[in-house]
Amino acid sequence: MKRLFILCIAICPAIIINAQTGVIKGTVTDTDGEPVAFANVWYTLNNAKEGAVTDIDGNYALNKVPTGSHTIHFSSIGFNEEEKGGIRVKENE
Repeated sequence: MKRLFILCIAICPAIIINAQTGVIKGTVTDTDGEPVAFANVWYTLNNAKEGAVTDIDGNYALNKVPTGSHTIHFSSIGFNEEEKGGIRVKENE
């Protein structure tokens, strides 16, 4: 299986919606730099998954992400699941 190569555009710093939440945006690409359409992207909050699906160009946005540090997970059919930890969403940034 191919490994996902995660290109995180605008993932840090996060864009803040209000004082307590932000948005994590990025692009999921394969090892050849091609976008991965319809990949699952998520983080876990209070034992529940919060996530999104990439668009045709591999772009995603996780909205209303609480401030703090998060690990983002990526998966798609035909690829190994990947994760990127230490994604920080900061207040008033």
